[in-house]
Amino acid sequence: MSGAAKVTAIDAVAAVATALRCFQEEALAALDELQMEVNRALDWIKNDRTNYWREAVRRGFDEVAEAKTQLEQARSARRIADYEPTCREEQKALERAQRRLQVAQEKVEAVRHWCYAIEKAVIEYRGNVGHLGRWLEADLPRALAALQHMITALDAYVAAAAPEVTLADLSAAAANETASMSRGEDEQPTTTTPPDGQAETSADAVEATAQPGEEQS
Repeated sequence: MSGAAKVTAIDAVAAVATALRCFQEEALAALDELQMEVNRALDWIKNDRTNYWREAVRRGFDEVAEAKTQLEQARSARRIADYEPTCREEQKALERAQRRLQVAQEKVEAVRHWCYAIEKAVIEYRGNVGHLGRWLEADLPRALAALQHMITALDAYVAAAAPEVTLADLSAAAANETASMSRGEDEQPTTTTPPDGQAETSADAVEATAQPGEEQS
């Protein structure tokens, strides 16, 4: 069994290396984009929404206080003796202000809850994606270097096992083959047939030579 390697597709190794480089570039770009999206989400929930609803709570307290003042003023203006006026419009305005304040306070608590939940999820995400990032930045370059070393070694092996044949070499080989065939045709043996007269004369001589012997016997 021959120990020589059978190398048939060095280009396939180079194609794998090229595909890995493209994957590395695209994956790193995707991780960077995801990181920016995560940062924007954190900023939105921790700063934008938190500040918005805290400001809404502050406005809510002011509106409730203003609504109470207007209600008291309306009651004072409309009170007659022991009669306490209802002041329905001012009362409804106060209730609306109180509902808005309650909603804002609930939103502040919700934002606080989701800030904690999102920060926890981001920590887990960064821990998981960190493995991929380290592989892309450290392990994959080593794999690409190994593939490049493999390609270089295979190219050197093929160059040593199959030297380049030039057109002059092919022409010389064809000329030598033609000359060998010509020499083989010239060396073939030939058969010579004597003339008919010579053949008959030789036969008569043999018969004449044999007749004296027969007479002696």
